[in-house]
Amino acid sequence: MTDHLGYEENAPSNNNTGNARNGSYQKKIKEEFGNLDITILRDRDSSFEPVILPKGQSRFTGFDDKIIALYAQGMTTRDIQAHLDKMSGVDISPTLVSQVTKAVQEEIVLWMKSGRSSILMLSALRCGRIIRSSTKPFIWRLV
Repeated sequence: MTDHLGYEENAPSNNNTGNARNGSYQKKIKEEFGNLDITILRDRDSSFEPVILPKGQSRFTGFDDKIIALYAQGMTTRDIQAHLDKMSGVDISPTLVSQVTKAVQEEIVLWMKSGRSSILMLSALRCGRIIRSSTKPFIWRLV
């Protein structure tokens, strides 16, 4: 909101802009692992567009991906909670972070058990070569 209005909260220069803060309202976000209540700020002109969760949207897409990315970097659930609160102002519980990371870990285990994690290597290539006007097969060994 500070960036949108161009002045800090409670700053004396707010009368010059013609727009001012006008309180906030609660919004419930539907997530894969439950609902989350957040506070959305508003201005008098209704020209403020929330960046993280646009107007009329109740599902926060990509939120789980951010949690997973932070967890993959080695952050603890409480570190992730504090980071998201500081960066986006979304206050989530460490339990929600744990639920998201646990679901991903379960998917990884299922993927590993499915056999799709096998890697096949090419170890030989069958070709033909010409020796004195005749073609004879031979095998190149690749290492």
